[in-house]
Amino acid sequence: MSPASREDPASDVRDEAPKLRALPLVTVQFRADAVPRWDDGATEQVKQHRDTRWSPLELRFPGLRLKPLLPTAASHIDALLEEAERRTPRYARAPLLSLFRVVLPPMDSWGPLAPHERGDALAAELRALMLEHLPIVRVTIETRLMPPPIVDGMSKVVGAGSHRPGRERDQLHLNAAPVGMNANAVWDKAGGRGQSELLADVEQGWHMAHFDFKTSGELAAEAALALPAPAAAACLSLIPGGDHSGDWAAHGTSVLGIAIGRQNDDYGLGVAPLVPQIILSSEYRGGTTDADKDTEVAIWLAILELLNGPPGAVLLLEVEVYGADFLQPWVTKSITVPCEANPWIFLLIEFAVAHHIVVVEAAGNGGVFPDADVGLDLQDPVDLMPFDSGAILVGRSLWKDGVGHCAFSNGIRGKRIDCFGPGDHVYAAACTGAHEPFSDFDTPNFNGTSAAAAIIAGAALVVQGLARNHPMGLGYLPPMQMRALLRDRRINTPLATDGSDVIGVMPDLQAIAEAMGLLPDLYIRDNIGDSGGAHAGRLWQSPDIIACSPPLAAVPTPAARFGQGSGTENDDDLGDPLVSGRPAELYVRLRNRGADDMRPATVTVWYAKASMLTLPPWTLIGSTTVTVPQGNVLTVAGPIRWVVPDTTGHYCFIATVSHPADQLFTPTTFNPVVGGVVPAELSDVDHFAAWIRTENNAAWRNFHVLAVPEFEGTVLSALFSGAPGGDDADMELQVESHLPFGATVEIELPEKLAARLSLPVGAFDVDSRRTSRRGRVSPVGVTSLGCARLAAGERHLVTLHVRLPKRASASCEVALVQRYSGTSVGRAAWRLKPAVSRAPSSQGQG
Repeated sequence: MSPASREDPASDVRDEAPKLRALPLVTVQFRADAVPRWDDGATEQVKQHRDTRWSPLELRFPGLRLKPLLPTAASHIDALLEEAERRTPRYARAPLLSLFRVVLPPMDSWGPLAPHERGDALAAELRALMLEHLPIVRVTIETRLMPPPIVDGMSKVVGAGSHRPGRERDQLHLNAAPVGMNANAVWDKAGGRGQSELLADVEQGWHMAHFDFKTSGELAAEAALALPAPAAAACLSLIPGGDHSGDWAAHGTSVLGIAIGRQNDDYGLGVAPLVPQIILSSEYRGGTTDADKDTEVAIWLAILELLNGPPGAVLLLEVEVYGADFLQPWVTKSITVPCEANPWIFLLIEFAVAHHIVVVEAAGNGGVFPDADVGLDLQDPVDLMPFDSGAILVGRSLWKDGVGHCAFSNGIRGKRIDCFGPGDHVYAAACTGAHEPFSDFDTPNFNGTSAAAAIIAGAALVVQGLARNHPMGLGYLPPMQMRALLRDRRINTPLATDGSDVIGVMPDLQAIAEAMGLLPDLYIRDNIGDSGGAHAGRLWQSPDIIACSPPLAAVPTPAARFGQGSGTENDDDLGDPLVSGRPAELYVRLRNRGADDMRPATVTVWYAKASMLTLPPWTLIGSTTVTVPQGNVLTVAGPIRWVVPDTTGHYCFIATVSHPADQLFTPTTFNPVVGGVVPAELSDVDHFAAWIRTENNAAWRNFHVLAVPEFEGTVLSALFSGAPGGDDADMELQVESHLPFGATVEIELPEKLAARLSLPVGAFDVDSRRTSRRGRVSPVGVTSLGCARLAAGERHLVTLHVRLPKRASASCEVALVQRYSGTSVGRAAWRLKPAVSRAPSSQGQG
């Protein structure tokens, strides 16, 4: 069900300058030859350094001192940096041990020569003083935002135990695409509710005993025991030293409710509702005032906790920073931007990604954007950030009926943003603040990139759970592979305007699971060469829609005449002439190239007067159900009995197949029987043709035939190459497989290439000469091996070792795919067909 169209809520716009903390937060990076001791002796050591003029600083700021940025022993940090380099070969060691806080004394004790201006003038003078008097290469002066405001409408709540009519309207992100992420399609898969995953959330506070963080069994047990409220939720753990009980606990409570709200059947439901453990790291270290806020330390402590868990855990950063602190001179107004604009947070995110922690980061809510007087679009401040941390950056969308997902007019945008999620009126857990006892309720009005990032974090937990529990035992998805999957434009939901450089795409969990080879994937061929994906072939002579005059010829079953092994599999001229007013029987052939049997799928056939554009209304003929086994076996559905129209002339059939786990894309405004509003997807010839070609959300396949002796394996090789031009380029390597059940695929990578890819730890074996690595990939779906930077003209031979099962009968396919910036730029594909004889195998490449 679609919500009413909503305009951008004014409550999300910060059009006033943010309140500054009493003292700016000053952080410096020392020169490599002047790094002080990593302890309380740092101040004295810097005083004695030959390049330091400490006396002028002390006159201005009596009691000024230095302390390490991170509260961890230097030896431990150094060991972690070495491990990051081993785990991610492309990681460049961050200068974490040269970063120090400059702790300023209270402002009322500053000397007469100290700067006493507020705001930007104070920051500029402090920066100049530090650069002049300390042996440093960089200084940041952060004016610190106050915590995000509680959104308007928080008082419109639902109390414990009550049900709000129409609540599902505000949890649209759980619905089928393109409105939502198709969460229900994967929840019944192993790991599909995040059962084996670990989440850390960094922000201000939480109400840890909220009823949305407990199962119905836990709630019943508490009621039976009359436990005092609030009772701590077992799955939530707060990192010591953090304070979570401030006024801003409502914000974190809503975030967790959206991401991991428990399935208790009474209240809101999270995207990943069975995540067993959540780590909470508060920005408030030792107090609840803004002076106690230390985001870098909160992120660091969360990373350390996640390093004790399984690789591939998710770190959610519900943090934004004041753009003017880090992106001057371009961003000078009240614009909030991603926290990685802070260079020290950027280094921490990069470190986490190198340790195979998946980082999901809110892009910030933006604000009122001034005219671009420097020739830049200031709605895209993320594109001013010079480097990519590896985080999944999340923008927010607004759903409009009859249109689709749209970017907010005042939101942060830019091609650096990977994914979007709904950021308007999202149903979420909520609570009262610290000035009165905590109480539980839900709100339908949680907004902003805070909501969107929580939704995408839930999606990452679900996808990681699917990967970690994959039946082929393929391990987990490292961060860059996770990001590539969530932002892949081929399988996920774009904006209604399809603006690729605005706020990315919204993950489609069903399509992602299909790409991973975990769900059925049905298709009806448009032509003989159609293998279930998008194609450039003809659309008007499907070999799989067959009309017959009853009775059929004397064969045991329709499958024996039209199905697998019938000899008619690739005949596109089957069927009988149809006589007006006489009965007919319709059969539809279909295949399932996924990894699960489809039972039962619904096959529906319509007819319409033939024309260049077959627009609705169509006349319904009828439907039937059929079980379609996995393995790409040609399956026959029918008969669907029909009486041919009395009017002579040309007609066409339209056949569709659908199932809750593999739904036919049908816009909500489209009713093929009665007509109604014709959606944009079917409004003209090009759109109609595109709908026919791409309905299965798959890619083009170019291939040659390879005869594989039954039961034997084959070796397939292709070159993975750098761009032909003069520049280095980051190239992604993928394997696409559609093989029968029981097949195995292994990939062999030369060590010079494998060392540059961020491969799952323990999934690949190194040969005795240490010249190559070999590991198993999925025989069904898409496996990403990550990105490697290749020089122009550089080439590496990549080899697939494929073995078909003993009873393989249908032809099948496998391909090596090379992608650049999200686009397929190269493909070597093979169709494998078991031979009748045991002739020597040969191979082809296309």
